[in-house]
Amino acid sequence: SIELGATSFTGGDWDKFNSIVLGRTTPLTESIAVFIEHAPRIHPHSVAVGLSYLKQEDAQSSFSAFSLIGDLNYKLLENKVFNMAIGFSGYIVAEMQLKMGSPLERFTGSAFGAGPKISLNLFPLSKFNVHLTGRYQYYRTVGFDSLELNNFQREIGIDELSNFSVTVGLRYQVL
Repeated sequence: SIELGATSFTGGDWDKFNSIVLGRTTPLTESIAVFIEHAPRIHPHSVAVGLSYLKQEDAQSSFSAFSLIGDLNYKLLENKVFNMAIGFSGYIVAEMQLKMGSPLERFTGSAFGAGPKISLNLFPLSKFNVHLTGRYQYYRTVGFDSLELNNFQREIGIDELSNFSVTVGLRYQVL
């Protein structure tokens, strides 16, 4: 499946940086993801692995990250028109890139995290189907402990990130 969506960072250090240093709410982050899922119809559970890319960029800051995602899903309800599933996801971000300061300065690091998800799939028994997914994601970061920004008097640290994301996806079933 392929998913496109938007992510809103809430409560973590990226949100605090935008609020305190830049004096604004954190802009929405665009996301795209590609998944391969093993979902036998005889079982209510499935597993998936995917790659995701998040990006937010403007004149004041920039955020981008590639991540590897592992999903475990469980179907709560299924019929010919829709199914509803809950799940749990794990994330590994090999390289996360932040640009901050004035002028923008580039910082790189890594992250790992996890969080729950819920999906609504339309026409789940057809070859093509559409799904709407909501996720909460919590990340711990590595490599952003003490950042010295241009034209900012003190060091800042970005130790954790948390966000909510909503994606719309198109799924093609091979078997």
